[in-house]
Amino acid sequence: MSRLRIPSSLIATILFNGFAPYLIYLLLKNNTSGLTALLVAMSVPLAEQLYYWMRNKRVDSFGLLMVGAFVLGVGLALVGGDERMVLLRESFVTVSIGCVFLFSLLLEKPLIYSLSLRFVPAANEESLKEKWQIPYFRKMCRLITAMWAAMLISESAIRVWLIYQVDTAAFLLLSNVLFYSFIGAAILCSILMRRRLLRRIQG
Repeated sequence: MSRLRIPSSLIATILFNGFAPYLIYLLLKNNTSGLTALLVAMSVPLAEQLYYWMRNKRVDSFGLLMVGAFVLGVGLALVGGDERMVLLRESFVTVSIGCVFLFSLLLEKPLIYSLSLRFVPAANEESLKEKWQIPYFRKMCRLITAMWAAMLISESAIRVWLIYQVDTAAFLLLSNVLFYSFIGAAILCSILMRRRLLRRIQG
């Protein structure tokens, strides 16, 4: 059996966005207000996207999704409230992203197809576009998109419960572990579904 291959750029994104917010919060919380430290920690995904745009000179669906989530999260945070309220609003952002996946099923091309273009090598983009003409490929793209929507919405529900169980520092670490565990499970399911898709197309 061939080994599962996960794009290195995706691994780097997960590691950076998974641990950097927690470390930044720990460094800042003793020198500024907890809310300020939390807002700075939440800006990490934005910094990663700005670096990607500067390096690749292009904007993609994944970047727009992350920046949109950041803007929504900060906007909700500035409404006011304590750290717990900010974290609850961040969970609302995750639910919103899950709903974006869900509602994209109504569009011509579901969100997972657009996001795939971010992590495939440039040489494979044309091949991906050609596969879109295959009905079974389109069906699997929609199934994978629905699976991601379910994962994100479920993760957010667990995160809301976790907010009331631990303090902010512990939550930032545990929530990232939770989030990327769900992401990892979704990636694994996506890869397995992709394998099935390729066997069907090539067979």
